[in-house]
Amino acid sequence: LYDPFYRLEYSPTTEHIEIIDAIAEKNGEKACVEIRKHINSFLDRLHSTGQLPEDYLSV
Repeated sequence: LYDPFYRLEYSPTTEHIEIIDAIAEKNGEKACVEIRKHINSFLDRLHSTGQLPEDYLSV
């Protein structure tokens, strides 16, 4: 599968690969877990850099 974000510095390639591998395996449960881990780590990075908008939950 094509990962359009693999070159972005703030997107760890390994997280995307885990998601893509789970999708390729047709393992929806694993894909959901990997997506949740990716979202949580992304939000953690935004919190640590102070770049998280106050209304991010509305997005």
